[in-house]
Amino acid sequence: MYKFADDFVNYLWDKKELSKNTLSSYKRDITMFLDYISHKNINCLNVSYDIIKEYIENLRSSGKAPSTISRNVASIRAFYNFLLNEDLIEENPAEKLKYEKTKRKVPGILSGKEIDRLLSKPDTNCFKGARDKAMLEVLYASGIRVSELINLKTENINLNMGYINCGTNGKTRVIPLHDDAIESIKFYLINYKKNLKKSKYLFVNYEGNPISRQGFWKIIKDYAKKAKINKEITPNTIRHSFAAHLVQNGADLKSIQEMLGHSDISTTQIYNSFVNSRLAKIYKSAHPKAR
Repeated sequence: MYKFADDFVNYLWDKKELSKNTLSSYKRDITMFLDYISHKNINCLNVSYDIIKEYIENLRSSGKAPSTISRNVASIRAFYNFLLNEDLIEENPAEKLKYEKTKRKVPGILSGKEIDRLLSKPDTNCFKGARDKAMLEVLYASGIRVSELINLKTENINLNMGYINCGTNGKTRVIPLHDDAIESIKFYLINYKKNLKKSKYLFVNYEGNPISRQGFWKIIKDYAKKAKINKEITPNTIRHSFAAHLVQNGADLKSIQEMLGHSDISTTQIYNSFVNSRLAKIYKSAHPKAR
């Protein structure tokens, strides 16, 4: 039964944009749950809602934090959705589980200066550096998901009009690009991509194949190290920075929601915290009674 947990984590790695820490948390949560039902001689394919609820109550009574309990609920529900999609069970026994009320965590972002340092590190005198520079510029200019970035095709960009179109799950959206991103793409295409005409993908490796998600994670971490950015950084960090910086500079949430491809604006509202933080600093520095 533990094989199902491994299959589930492999599925998350292949299909979802999750960090290694998140994947480890999912695997740990599911393994602990499987240990629990194993001691009761219950197979994970025959678990009832009452058994899962009993397990969650055990976590609660042992003093686990609401955020930990919510994560376990999410892990178990996702695990059983996976088993359901694999036709291993007929219904998700965890579907009715309720989440603990927790405050949504504010995502980590880079400052404007850190972004500038990161974008300055690729050496554009070689194929890899020019490609990496263009990828980083596009990611920060558009806030697209890493899966969307690595799957961009040359037909998805319009450099004359200054936009890209991309999407997931059949939903396409058009996102503008600023001049630095456009120039980086042009430089890459003119000087290097012309040697790889056979590939329909915009960003490729030396063999003309698209960059993998794991490969791009490594690219970002390498440049973050060179830029002396001492923060946990992933492609999502750049995506969050894109959104937070737009909000801080006056962009409305509806527009940001559209560019990020969020189906629900409540997901986008987390970036309001960055506006509130900025306004608090302005108030403290400007108001006579607050200084």
